[in-house]
Amino acid sequence: GVDTNGNVYVAGHVYGPASFSGTNLPYSAYQNFFLAAYNSTGGVHWVRQSVAGYDIRCKGFAVDGAGNSYALLYLKGTGNVTLGTTIVNNPSGYASSLVFVKYDNTGTVQWAQLLGAPGGSDTSGCGVAVDPAGINVYVCGLFEASITIGTSNLTGSATSWNIFIAKFNSSGALTWV
Repeated sequence: GVDTNGNVYVAGHVYGPASFSGTNLPYSAYQNFFLAAYNSTGGVHWVRQSVAGYDIRCKGFAVDGAGNSYALLYLKGTGNVTLGTTIVNNPSGYASSLVFVKYDNTGTVQWAQLLGAPGGSDTSGCGVAVDPAGINVYVCGLFEASITIGTSNLTGSATSWNIFIAKFNSSGALTWV
């Protein structure tokens, strides 16, 4: 993604070690999410990564004009995920979950939300989009049987994948799903 100042934001996942022009991420036995910001001439501003004892993959990513980044992360395991100073708990009993997280243009986590369901219902992400004004953020994904997004509980077929689309405001409040 690119902000209005020409800064470039890149998200993904690596096993590590990984190097971003002198910023080094340590080796991990698991896939870790990363977010890197570059200035318009290619210099690294900052790099952030997730920390957990299981795989975390980036499944969707978008940037608004102010440089706020929104990432949809796929968690394949249970327990805490550390994103900067923010800790999200992926409870036991969740087969896989999603974390929807917002970073500001300095790489500081603004909020993070768990999207998932207990009882072994699997989830996956498809994408993230921000409207042109940077006011609303849209997320899409897949789930088996059920998923909880905000205070909404969705139920679908337990024998096939179901699709969800959710709208959040830039403060992380769910508008609809």
